Amino acid sequence: MPNGLAKRLGWAAALLLAGCVYPAGEPTGVEFTWRFTEANTVDGDEAVRARTCAGANIDVVAMDISDDDARHRQGIFRFPCDEGFQTPIQFQTEASEAFVELQPGLYTVRALAVDPDATFSDAELIEERPIDIAERQVQTQVWEIARELAPLTLTLSGATDCSDVGFALYYDDPEAQLTDYEADDDASLLLYREALTSEDGALSFDGTSVPCDDALNATHVIPDLDRGTYLVEVTVDQTACALRVTVDAQGAALPLDLAQLPCGG
Repeated sequence: MPNGLAKRLGWAAALLLAGCVYPAGEPTGVEFTWRFTEANTVDGDEAVRARTCAGANIDVVAMDISDDDARHRQGIFRFPCDEGFQTPIQFQTEASEAFVELQPGLYTVRALAVDPDATFSDAELIEERPIDIAERQVQTQVWEIARELAPLTLTLSGATDCSDVGFALYYDDPEAQLTDYEADDDASLLLYREALTSEDGALSFDGTSVPCDDALNATHVIPDLDRGTYLVEVTVDQTACALRVTVDAQGAALPLDLAQLPCGG
């Protein structure tokens, strides 16, 4: 892994233990690599897809490292998500750019994720684990990350002014969001899940139409979505309108007047 080794040799300044002697010879430390998987299994485990940094809605991954032998020694190392992101194939053929040089010893590592446009104070704890760095060792730590699910809340009105309405939830940009996406010439959009429904059972999100009536004028919650950006396609009386929505840690809220859809936005 010549590129990764060259990077490590140039990163002596990343030594965690400030004031300590640098390791002699080749550096000891830890190389971090991460990848992301979906957590929504409503269509079964076989429907779960692997996501990119953009697909997981992560901009920065930070490693909060503390020395178990001297708990006052601690450092936080922040990496652009793409520097440590690797598919299984990339993991076998490339070195991760996310490397921290450490003295041999026992450490506790807390992996944190930061969303785009968020501050580090809003970082989400992904996982905490111990690591043991041996003499003359560069250790590789692989983090399989599935973020906590979050809700999408639809508040509908205007459902007495139409005949039928249907909803579908698509990936906003599957080529950028998924690691193994292959475009289908017969399909312009990729459905997120086929069996996805609201908690009250009133709405499905596979494009199936239901009759419009006053009972739909209510708040409908999809409780468990993977974080990321989607297109909510609403079809009212055969007229479709696609709306972009980003589900973050707090979820997302989308008020919709079915009589006046904002299709120009």
